[in-house]
Amino acid sequence: MSKLKPHADYLIVKPDPEGVQKVGRIFVDTNVASDLLIGTIVEAGPGKLLYDGTYAPLTFNVGMKVVYPKYATELKLGTDKYHIILASEVLSELIEDDDEEE
Repeated sequence: MSKLKPHADYLIVKPDPEGVQKVGRIFVDTNVASDLLIGTIVEAGPGKLLYDGTYAPLTFNVGMKVVYPKYATELKLGTDKYHIILASEVLSELIEDDDEEE
């Protein structure tokens, strides 16, 4: 089976099939929601490569749910769909509220 291992400050994100309708307790306008995606980070690169040859570590971890723009690069492995994005393209981390009221 193939495995993706991103370089530098790239992230591999598995998109949420439901898309963006509600972020936390905030409902997102459908015009805005059509330009945004929610997904879970499945792999993260080592960080941004600096001029001295070292890496600045990323602030993202595998398993984080994030909101990012729809224009991400899409890649399919088997039946699974993934997006490859730069860490700087992440707009927000999505923190689920356990006691969220509908």
